[in-house]
Amino acid sequence: MKNKSKRLINNTIIFFIGSLGSKFIQFFLVPLYTYVLTTEQYGVTEIVLTASNVLMPVFSLSIADGLLRFGLDKNWKKEDVLKTSLVIVFIGTICSILFIPVFASYDGLKHWMSYFLLILNFRIYRDVFAINLKINDKNLYFAIDSIIYTFALCGFSVLFLTILKMGIKGYFLSYVVANIVSIINLIIVGKPLRDLTNGKIHKSLLHDLIIYSIPMIANGIAWWVITASDRFILQYYEGASSVGIYSVASKIPTLISTFSSVFMQAWIISAVTEYDEDREKHFYSNVFHKYYVAMFVAATCLISVARIFMRFYVSPDFQIAWKYTPLLISGAIYSGMFGFFVGIYAAAKNSKSVTMTTVVGALINIILNCVFIPVIGIQGAVIATYIAWLVTTVIRIIDTRKILKFFIDYKKLAILMIINVIHCICIINFEIKYSLIISVIIFGVIYSIEHSMINEILAQGKKILLNKIRLGK
Repeated sequence: MKNKSKRLINNTIIFFIGSLGSKFIQFFLVPLYTYVLTTEQYGVTEIVLTASNVLMPVFSLSIADGLLRFGLDKNWKKEDVLKTSLVIVFIGTICSILFIPVFASYDGLKHWMSYFLLILNFRIYRDVFAINLKINDKNLYFAIDSIIYTFALCGFSVLFLTILKMGIKGYFLSYVVANIVSIINLIIVGKPLRDLTNGKIHKSLLHDLIIYSIPMIANGIAWWVITASDRFILQYYEGASSVGIYSVASKIPTLISTFSSVFMQAWIISAVTEYDEDREKHFYSNVFHKYYVAMFVAATCLISVARIFMRFYVSPDFQIAWKYTPLLISGAIYSGMFGFFVGIYAAAKNSKSVTMTTVVGALINIILNCVFIPVIGIQGAVIATYIAWLVTTVIRIIDTRKILKFFIDYKKLAILMIINVIHCICIINFEIKYSLIISVIIFGVIYSIEHSMINEILAQGKKILLNKIRLGK
């Protein structure tokens, strides 16, 4: 049990080091974007980037998921898995070029087609080369690459937006160049070209990769539908300016998403290896309990300060976004919990269930967006996203019981969920002085319910920090 936890913690720390710096720098690039771009221009950039995110699973066949799963499989050589994966990706690149007339039919893309295609394909190759580091146990290099990518993005954003004043073109160009810098680094440290030379393409492996990855295409699209369909529907009903404001409101919740995504990278590796070694239910139960408690505590902190923080974070034109952050932060909790169960599905190679549960969430999100956005605008998109993540998380909790049953304290979890909703309502509707008092009370209630787990998390965190300091000396 200790070795399992240690392995998970070590991988989490490595990914955290890489993501902490990179995500926070990207987080603090938002003020730059909001001061040099109008709400409408920022909305346009979000539409293009979101479209590339949605289409990545389609033109890559979500092969990065297959590369990770089969690259960790002892039955296959890593170089064979990588070479086979890259063949699929190359075919996807050709297909994306052939689809240019289709992309150009959408007004939001046709004026930025070259940037859209470059960002789409460079991100696909970057993902594959990055996963190659993971399967070769080069997690530290993976983390370092995240930092390199972000510093490149930051540097070129400043150059193109503030010095050269290139506007939207500069925004997109900074993403293109940052991806190129990252890919060059990944090729140098991961040596995929050597693996391409030594690797072989096996028909059976190609078949297994495609069979595993194809359901993940729908999963990838559905995932982005949950997180991004609201932007397209908002643009239709409210215009690009509302998309810009909503996108800024979504930035604070990314702090929760960053924590969960970092943990997920380590968790999937542990879930797969521990599932193969020993399906010890206590390990899964303990990890999930710590995980969701940490998420609720972090979310409570962010919800408490979101209104004040937004005043200093963005230009005045975007400050109204604070009203939409509380429920988006809460939605990020369930997005993280939703992702936790991917580890169990991945361990059991059950990609179909991953897809089905995500598709359900996507359908719920689209329906609710179409119902709420025409009536209450941006807040409708927020409510739709929150409900979609909540419902799909509950579905995954129920569904994964068929694979692996481990103890979940549903009573405590339900209480935390109710407290969280009350907190959001109070923050949105009360004046700052009252909402801060309520936040303190909320903290007290959460601590009284989960004091033993919170103390354990803090003690464990303190121990890890002290060990790292001693090693540094």
